Amino acid sequence: RAEVTKEVLKSITQVSKNNNNNQDKDDVMLSVNLTHFAQMFMDSMLTLENLTHHQRETLDQCKGIARVHVKADAGSGKTFLALHLIMIKLEQLSNKVLFIARNKALCCYVVKWLMHRKGVT
Repeated sequence: RAEVTKEVLKSITQVSKNNNNNQDKDDVMLSVNLTHFAQMFMDSMLTLENLTHHQRETLDQCKGIARVHVKADAGSGKTFLALHLIMIKLEQLSNKVLFIARNKALCCYVVKWLMHRKGVT
């Protein structure tokens, strides 16, 4: 999903640049506020709550397992599944979770989503 979004934004930005170079009356000027777009995307992601049927099955298989490593294709919902697993773990007595990701922004998103779900601002 993120790669598609990047490509779409790249093409929109390119259209805008091309239109600046060729200012015809029929050209459409389009500008994109990437910060605003990213915030809107983040806000929409924070509202996600329901797992798909496949994610629910996978979640059920992971329950009760101390260490879980999920491998799947990009966009399959691994992070969303992890969020639900984290919520379950945090509600248990041993409320300790280690979430590892290569991307700092993803880790920040996970914390923000968890805080949103718990009503912490």
